Amino acid sequence: MATEATSLSPVVHVKNVQFHYPRDGFVLRDINLQLPPGSFTVILGPNGSGKSTLIRLLCGLLVPDAGAVELDSLPLHTFSARRRGRTIAFLSQNEPGHLPYSVFDLVMMGRFPYQGFWPFDSQSDIRTVYQAMERVSVAHLKNRYISELSGGERQRAYLARALAQTPRILLLDEPASNLDLAHQIELYQLLHQFNCEEQMTIVTVSHEINLATRYSSQIVLMKDGTIAHAGNPQSALTETNLDEIYQVKMLVIEDPETGQQYFFPKMK
Repeated sequence: MATEATSLSPVVHVKNVQFHYPRDGFVLRDINLQLPPGSFTVILGPNGSGKSTLIRLLCGLLVPDAGAVELDSLPLHTFSARRRGRTIAFLSQNEPGHLPYSVFDLVMMGRFPYQGFWPFDSQSDIRTVYQAMERVSVAHLKNRYISELSGGERQRAYLARALAQTPRILLLDEPASNLDLAHQIELYQLLHQFNCEEQMTIVTVSHEINLATRYSSQIVLMKDGTIAHAGNPQSALTETNLDEIYQVKMLVIEDPETGQQYFFPKMK
């Protein structure tokens, strides 16, 4: 299970946020959310519910129309990109797979927030990059090009780039969407390890309800641009809530050894 979130002040606080894209109506309305330090939050919901928009607001790629996203009690939009990059790492849903870079070069990009105007790879940078590659088991691929990697290898390489930033907060948008089941589990086990061993605050957008149940400390259920339910997995992930969010009846199966509940759509 994920580490229990502490009672300390939230590292990220979303206050009454609203957001819309040009020519569209409001995508997010009245969003309030707290991310305690060391928490593992999974954002669930159907397509178009605003999950990816929310996580882009959390990492500072988007700025709210109203309300505020605060990092350490300060407005996130006032942070420089370099300052954000030393605290928050973001792994997007569709990272490119045909870059003319080796794995080592890609992971070294994670050190940009720490380098000057003229990038120079210091011994500290190189050491951090090797440590990041070793943590996700891609060090042996350091000279391979990104385009030569399998889907699972490529995902781990991008995760190593994020770790090279030495972030306190790791944000991921559907990181398992292009992975088979074995690699999905492997990815979530890695995230669980970072969360438990380093108290890294993790937020991931996902469609994998049962992986969310297994590894998260906080669940956010979104529908139509709002947060419909939020809380620990036991309180947020119920048949009633999932039926409301997904408009699908769920079958609940309990693991007799652990008591963990798992959810599957009922077949008509």
